[in-house]
Amino acid sequence: MATHANPIATAVARLTASGTDETDLEHLRSVVDTMVPFNNFVGVRITELTRDHAVAELPVRDELMNHFGTVHAGALFLVAEVAGAGAFSGAMAPRIRQVERFV
Repeated sequence: MATHANPIATAVARLTASGTDETDLEHLRSVVDTMVPFNNFVGVRITELTRDHAVAELPVRDELMNHFGTVHAGALFLVAEVAGAGAFSGAMAPRIRQVERFV
């Protein structure tokens, strides 16, 4: 099984002020928002990221609709997954520096 460097931990380490746990959450939001190419392809974006919550949005377009004319469940699930990943990143920013690799 391959291991991959943790890009969020790398970003948090660079963003954390020396000797403090203050993290630039806006910059962290931009890192989390752009690190998955599929999310960029579909157009989902994290619009808010705090230590308490995250908000993700997906512009509605014809390619994301189902045969009933509503947004496809897969697209809705993707928005929820991205918001959850953002919320986790914001909440864990002070501790995520301790994670060196994802397996």
